Amino acid sequence: MRPSTGKFGVAYGLVGATVVSGSYLVWAAPSHMIEACTMGLFYLGIVAIGIIAARVKLVRLHGS
Repeated sequence: MRPSTGKFGVAYGLVGATVVSGSYLVWAAPSHMIEACTMGLFYLGIVAIGIIAARVKLVRLHGS
């Protein structure tokens, strides 16, 4: 994987879309709120770790 500044914009947009769609699901089906929140937070945690790792790699590539 080759991180670039432009790809981070896409990644942030997808994270935002995940938050918006998860919020809609919680609003539309509150009886499934625990499942939606748990899976959404788990997914966002994994994605955040990936974005942080890619940022660190990008800084190291440009810092060398």
